[in-house]
Amino acid sequence: MLKAWPQGALGALNMAQVVPFVRRSLDRIFKFTDPPSFSFQRMADDKMIFNFKSQEDLDEWQVLSDASLGGKSSARLSVTSSGKAVFFGRTILEAPKGCAYGGYASMRLKEKRDWVMFSHSESETMDFCSYDGFEIRLRGDGRQYFFNVQMEYMKRSQVDAVWQYPLFTRGGPEWEIYRIPFNRLVETSAGYNQSRQSKLDLEKIKSLGVLVRDQVNGPFRIELDYIKVIKLITHQEPPGTDLRPSRLTSLTTDPKI
Repeated sequence: MLKAWPQGALGALNMAQVVPFVRRSLDRIFKFTDPPSFSFQRMADDKMIFNFKSQEDLDEWQVLSDASLGGKSSARLSVTSSGKAVFFGRTILEAPKGCAYGGYASMRLKEKRDWVMFSHSESETMDFCSYDGFEIRLRGDGRQYFFNVQMEYMKRSQVDAVWQYPLFTRGGPEWEIYRIPFNRLVETSAGYNQSRQSKLDLEKIKSLGVLVRDQVNGPFRIELDYIKVIKLITHQEPPGTDLRPSRLTSLTTDPKI
């Protein structure tokens, strides 16, 4: 025989009240009642690609600008005494003769090639399949830059393809850390976003770079501390999140110089 429900604070409750109360309590414990917020969290695994500690590190990079086509922009790359790369110069928007536009400069990792039989060569590539994104520590001047990624092209239409991510630098004395998921890189060609996006082959990355081309006349300066590939945990974006590349910059400020 079942014993009567004990009297007291709970004695006034009947089973019709208790069961829904228990069910609601369990639902709150085992279910998310609010949508998770959008954020990127670091995991322990990462791999340093470049840390720009010496001139030898910079020798793996090359500097390009519209000057190679007759433009008036200029750019240089140097290393500081504290082991940081400095990419600096001046952009001038006047277009070189026969070109649609000017006013750009870039630093780009030199392409390395393996020579094989019959004088055919293939680019040496990097494999980032075990990672989810890039991490870059930099200090800018308030101008907009782009982080560029190129892969060994698989078809002729991808010869000039570059996957890009915007870097909206703040300027000032603080360093910034940008974490860039691979799936946020946008395929472009000759400076234009492609309507049909190709998948970036993470096993065949051949070059990385930083580009300034923001339609501004004047000096530019950006310092780079390191570039890593990292693991990311990507939480769900809430409804209505703006996923356009111009709104995707994920950064934190780091006061250390």
